Amino acid sequence: MAAALGLWLAAGSAAAQSPEPARDGNLTLRLMPPWQKMALATRHALAGPSYFTAIPVAAIKHASGQNPSFGPGIRGYGRSYGATLADHMVRTFLRDGVLASALDEDPRYARKGHGSRLGRAGYALSRLAVCRRDSGRLGFNFAEVGGSALAAGIANAYYPGGRTLNANL
Repeated sequence: MAAALGLWLAAGSAAAQSPEPARDGNLTLRLMPPWQKMALATRHALAGPSYFTAIPVAAIKHASGQNPSFGPGIRGYGRSYGATLADHMVRTFLRDGVLASALDEDPRYARKGHGSRLGRAGYALSRLAVCRRDSGRLGFNFAEVGGSALAAGIANAYYPGGRTLNANL
């Protein structure tokens, strides 16, 4: 299994080589082989701020009773916090690592760096739907959409109470 993964990573990085590095604004982005995308995804999924940003998100989910099967009080909040962290980690790993590698997409965000505030804000919002491909061209951000959808499906396994597809929509 490990040998097959190694061959897949090696083949993916060799097949995705681009003669020119991609440019995004004034920034030159070198091609990332799949192993670097996986390392980036792991680093983002386990980043320290994730643990802190999950605190208010879990508190809001718990206070609004989004999943009553977690139970009341601090124990229920702890379960909500753990599920919120798991949601983030699974989504990030799938989006920035697995799918970005498989679909030859660059998971990095590069600032526009010039233009009006409104133009830069529009550019930032567009990165939810548009990404840079390993070829250097722009394309639909399948990893963002697919990673979120897959993560929601996987979350059904660890959310109690028989969560279904309709609950994810």
